[in-house]
Amino acid sequence: MLKISVTLLSKPRLVLAASSFCLFLLMTALQLYSNSLQGWNVSCHQWLQTHHYTNLNTVLMSMTLMADDPIIILITAAVCYLMAAQAQWNNIIRFIATLGIGYSLMLSIKYGLQVPRPISMAGLGPYAYPSGHTLAATLTYGMLFLYCRPFLLKPFQHLLFMSILALVAGIAFSRVYFGFHWPADVFASLFLGIFILSVTRFTDTAKTPRRLILTILTTVIASIVYQVLVLPVSLHAIT
Repeated sequence: MLKISVTLLSKPRLVLAASSFCLFLLMTALQLYSNSLQGWNVSCHQWLQTHHYTNLNTVLMSMTLMADDPIIILITAAVCYLMAAQAQWNNIIRFIATLGIGYSLMLSIKYGLQVPRPISMAGLGPYAYPSGHTLAATLTYGMLFLYCRPFLLKPFQHLLFMSILALVAGIAFSRVYFGFHWPADVFASLFLGIFILSVTRFTDTAKTPRRLILTILTTVIASIVYQVLVLPVSLHAIT
Protein backbone atom coordinates (compact mmCIF):
# COMPACT_ATOMS: atom_id res chain seq x y z
CA MET A 1 0.00 0.00 0.00
CA LEU A 2 2.84 2.39 0.84
CA LYS A 3 4.52 1.69 -2.52
CA ILE A 4 1.27 2.53 -4.28
CA SER A 5 0.99 5.78 -2.34
CA VAL A 6 4.55 6.78 -3.13
CA THR A 7 3.90 6.04 -6.80
CA LEU A 8 0.81 8.24 -6.82
CA LEU A 9 2.48 11.08 -4.93
CA SER A 10 6.04 12.34 -4.84
CA LYS A 11 7.69 11.85 -1.46
CA PRO A 12 7.48 15.53 -0.44
CA ARG A 13 3.78 15.60 -1.29
CA LEU A 14 3.25 12.35 0.60
CA VAL A 15 4.99 13.77 3.68
CA LEU A 16 2.94 16.97 3.38
CA ALA A 17 -0.30 15.00 3.07
CA ALA A 18 0.48 12.78 6.06
CA SER A 19 1.72 15.58 8.31
CA SER A 20 -1.15 17.98 7.54
CA PHE A 21 -3.74 15.23 8.07
CA CYS A 22 -2.15 14.24 11.39
CA LEU A 23 -2.10 17.89 12.51
CA PHE A 24 -5.77 18.22 11.60
CA LEU A 25 -6.63 15.13 13.64
CA LEU A 26 -4.55 16.43 16.55
CA MET A 27 -6.27 19.82 16.41
CA THR A 28 -9.68 18.13 16.37
CA ALA A 29 -8.78 15.94 19.36
CA LEU A 30 -7.53 18.97 21.29
CA GLN A 31 -10.67 20.88 20.38
CA LEU A 32 -12.78 18.09 21.87
CA TYR A 33 -10.77 17.12 24.93
CA SER A 34 -8.26 19.85 25.87
CA ASN A 35 -9.22 22.51 28.39
CA SER A 36 -5.89 24.22 27.69
CA LEU A 37 -6.81 24.76 24.05
CA GLN A 38 -10.19 26.14 25.07
CA GLY A 39 -8.49 28.56 27.42
CA TRP A 40 -6.08 29.65 24.69
CA ASN A 41 -8.99 30.17 22.29
CA VAL A 42 -10.79 32.39 24.79
CA SER A 43 -7.66 34.38 25.69
CA CYS A 44 -6.87 35.11 22.03
CA HIS A 45 -10.47 36.06 21.33
CA GLN A 46 -10.70 38.43 24.28
CA TRP A 47 -7.38 40.11 23.49
CA LEU A 48 -8.24 40.66 19.83
CA GLN A 49 -11.66 42.10 20.65
CA THR A 50 -9.97 44.86 22.65
CA HIS A 51 -7.50 45.71 19.87
CA HIS A 52 -9.60 46.80 16.91
CA TYR A 53 -8.49 49.70 14.71
CA THR A 54 -10.49 51.41 11.95
CA ASN A 55 -7.93 51.06 9.16
CA LEU A 56 -7.13 47.48 10.11
CA ASN A 57 -10.84 46.68 10.19
CA THR A 58 -11.16 47.83 6.58
CA VAL A 59 -8.16 45.84 5.36
CA LEU A 60 -9.15 42.63 7.13
CA MET A 61 -12.80 42.87 6.17
CA SER A 62 -11.70 43.30 2.57
CA MET A 63 -9.65 40.13 2.95
CA THR A 64 -12.42 38.10 4.55
CA LEU A 65 -14.77 39.07 1.70
CA MET A 66 -12.31 37.41 -0.71
CA ALA A 67 -13.51 34.08 0.67
CA ASP A 68 -17.23 34.87 0.44
CA ASP A 69 -19.29 32.52 -1.70
CA PRO A 70 -19.73 34.96 -4.65
CA ILE A 71 -15.96 35.42 -4.99
CA ILE A 72 -15.23 31.70 -4.66
CA ILE A 73 -17.90 30.93 -7.29
CA LEU A 74 -16.46 33.62 -9.57
CA ILE A 75 -12.92 32.24 -9.34
CA THR A 76 -14.16 28.68 -9.84
CA ALA A 77 -16.12 29.76 -12.92
CA ALA A 78 -13.09 31.63 -14.32
CA VAL A 79 -10.75 28.66 -13.89
CA CYS A 80 -13.29 26.22 -15.29
CA TYR A 81 -13.72 28.54 -18.29
CA LEU A 82 -9.97 28.35 -18.95
CA MET A 83 -10.08 24.58 -18.68
CA ALA A 84 -13.19 24.23 -20.86
CA ALA A 85 -11.64 26.43 -23.56
CA GLN A 86 -8.97 23.76 -23.94
CA ALA A 87 -11.30 20.79 -23.40
CA GLN A 88 -9.67 19.89 -20.08
CA TRP A 89 -12.76 18.18 -18.74
CA ASN A 90 -10.84 15.97 -16.30
CA ASN A 91 -9.32 19.07 -14.69
CA ILE A 92 -12.76 20.67 -14.36
CA ILE A 93 -14.00 17.57 -12.59
CA ARG A 94 -10.95 17.58 -10.30
CA PHE A 95 -11.38 21.26 -9.44
CA ILE A 96 -15.08 21.03 -8.65
CA ALA A 97 -14.73 17.67 -6.89
CA THR A 98 -11.95 19.00 -4.67
CA LEU A 99 -14.10 21.93 -3.58
CA GLY A 100 -17.10 19.64 -3.13
CA ILE A 101 -15.17 17.18 -0.98
CA GLY A 102 -13.73 20.00 1.11
CA TYR A 103 -17.11 21.62 1.71
CA SER A 104 -18.73 18.27 2.51
CA LEU A 105 -16.05 17.40 5.06
CA MET A 106 -16.24 20.87 6.59
CA LEU A 107 -20.03 20.79 6.97
CA SER A 108 -20.01 17.22 8.30
CA ILE A 109 -17.46 18.10 10.97
CA LYS A 110 -19.07 21.46 11.76
CA TYR A 111 -22.53 20.01 12.35
CA GLY A 112 -21.14 16.84 13.90
CA LEU A 113 -19.08 18.57 16.61
CA GLN A 114 -21.36 21.64 16.95
CA VAL A 115 -18.72 23.93 18.45
CA PRO A 116 -20.42 27.29 19.13
CA ARG A 117 -19.00 30.50 17.65
CA PRO A 118 -17.42 33.16 19.87
CA ILE A 119 -20.17 35.60 18.85
CA SER A 120 -23.65 35.36 17.38
CA MET A 121 -24.27 37.53 14.34
CA ALA A 122 -26.79 37.70 11.53
CA GLY A 123 -25.56 35.86 8.47
CA LEU A 124 -23.28 33.52 10.41
CA GLY A 125 -24.06 29.86 10.92
CA PRO A 126 -24.34 28.61 14.50
CA TYR A 127 -21.17 26.48 14.55
CA ALA A 128 -17.51 27.41 14.32
CA TYR A 129 -15.24 24.39 13.89
CA PRO A 130 -13.72 24.28 11.30
CA SER A 131 -13.74 27.64 9.50
CA GLY A 132 -15.54 27.47 6.16
CA HIS A 133 -14.04 30.73 4.84
CA THR A 134 -10.51 29.60 5.66
CA LEU A 135 -11.01 26.20 4.04
CA ALA A 136 -12.62 27.76 0.94
CA ALA A 137 -9.72 30.20 0.58
CA THR A 138 -7.08 27.51 1.09
CA LEU A 139 -8.63 25.19 -1.49
CA THR A 140 -9.67 27.74 -4.12
CA TYR A 141 -6.55 29.90 -4.14
CA GLY A 142 -4.35 26.85 -3.60
CA MET A 143 -5.80 25.12 -6.66
CA LEU A 144 -5.49 28.35 -8.62
CA PHE A 145 -1.76 28.31 -7.87
CA LEU A 146 -1.38 24.61 -8.72
CA TYR A 147 -3.15 25.15 -12.04
CA CYS A 148 -1.19 28.28 -13.05
CA ARG A 149 2.25 27.24 -11.79
CA PRO A 150 3.37 24.99 -14.71
CA PHE A 151 3.30 27.76 -17.33
CA LEU A 152 4.72 30.59 -15.19
CA LEU A 153 8.37 31.53 -14.99
CA LYS A 154 10.05 30.86 -11.64
CA PRO A 155 9.95 34.48 -10.40
CA PHE A 156 6.22 34.71 -11.18
CA GLN A 157 5.62 31.34 -9.51
CA HIS A 158 7.21 32.67 -6.33
CA LEU A 159 5.31 35.95 -6.58
CA LEU A 160 1.98 34.17 -7.06
CA PHE A 161 2.73 31.74 -4.22
CA MET A 162 3.65 34.50 -1.76
CA SER A 163 0.61 36.57 -2.77
CA ILE A 164 -1.76 33.64 -2.25
CA LEU A 165 -0.03 32.70 1.01
CA ALA A 166 -0.46 36.26 2.32
CA LEU A 167 -4.11 36.38 1.22
CA VAL A 168 -5.04 33.04 2.81
CA ALA A 169 -3.20 33.95 6.02
CA GLY A 170 -4.99 37.31 6.07
CA ILE A 171 -8.37 35.66 5.57
CA ALA A 172 -7.66 33.16 8.36
CA PHE A 173 -6.56 35.91 10.75
CA SER A 174 -9.54 38.12 9.86
CA ARG A 175 -11.98 35.39 10.88
CA VAL A 176 -10.44 35.34 14.37
CA TYR A 177 -9.93 39.12 14.53
CA PHE A 178 -13.62 39.86 13.99
CA GLY A 179 -14.68 37.15 16.44
CA PHE A 180 -16.30 34.92 13.83
CA HIS A 181 -14.08 31.99 14.80
CA TRP A 182 -11.77 30.65 17.48
CA PRO A 183 -8.07 30.36 16.54
CA ALA A 184 -8.33 26.55 16.53
CA ASP A 185 -11.05 26.75 13.85
CA VAL A 186 -8.82 28.42 11.29
CA PHE A 187 -5.78 26.25 12.05
CA ALA A 188 -7.88 23.12 11.55
CA SER A 189 -9.16 24.42 8.20
CA LEU A 190 -5.63 25.28 7.07
CA PHE A 191 -4.40 21.78 7.89
CA LEU A 192 -7.41 20.15 6.23
CA GLY A 193 -7.05 22.34 3.15
CA ILE A 194 -3.33 21.61 2.81
CA PHE A 195 -4.04 17.89 3.09
CA ILE A 196 -6.64 18.02 0.31
CA LEU A 197 -4.38 20.18 -1.90
CA SER A 198 -1.44 17.81 -1.42
CA VAL A 199 -3.34 15.01 -3.15
CA THR A 200 -4.73 17.25 -5.92
CA ARG A 201 -3.19 17.06 -9.39
CA PHE A 202 -3.92 18.82 -12.66
CA THR A 203 -2.80 17.53 -16.05
CA ASP A 204 -2.18 19.38 -19.33
CA THR A 205 -2.67 22.79 -17.75
CA ALA A 206 -3.36 25.96 -19.74
CA LYS A 207 -0.88 26.98 -22.40
CA THR A 208 -2.59 30.23 -23.42
CA PRO A 209 -1.19 33.16 -21.35
CA ARG A 210 -3.38 35.71 -23.19
CA ARG A 211 -6.57 33.90 -22.22
CA LEU A 212 -5.26 33.52 -18.67
CA ILE A 213 -4.48 37.24 -18.37
CA LEU A 214 -7.90 38.26 -19.67
CA THR A 215 -9.62 35.87 -17.28
CA ILE A 216 -7.59 37.13 -14.32
CA LEU A 217 -8.32 40.76 -15.19
CA THR A 218 -12.05 40.06 -15.48
CA THR A 219 -12.00 38.23 -12.14
CA VAL A 220 -10.09 41.04 -10.43
CA ILE A 221 -12.48 43.71 -11.75
CA ALA A 222 -15.53 41.72 -10.65
CA SER A 223 -13.94 41.19 -7.21
CA ILE A 224 -13.33 44.93 -6.86
CA VAL A 225 -16.95 45.67 -7.75
CA TYR A 226 -18.09 43.13 -5.13
CA GLN A 227 -15.82 44.77 -2.54
CA VAL A 228 -17.18 48.23 -3.31
CA LEU A 229 -20.76 47.03 -2.93
CA VAL A 230 -20.37 44.77 0.13
CA LEU A 231 -17.47 46.21 2.16
CA PRO A 232 -19.34 49.26 3.58
CA VAL A 233 -22.27 47.07 4.64
CA SER A 234 -19.99 44.51 6.27
CA LEU A 235 -18.02 47.16 8.16
CA HIS A 236 -21.27 48.72 9.39
CA ALA A 237 -22.44 45.31 10.66
CA ILE A 238 -19.44 44.90 12.98
CA THR A 239 -19.59 48.39 14.46
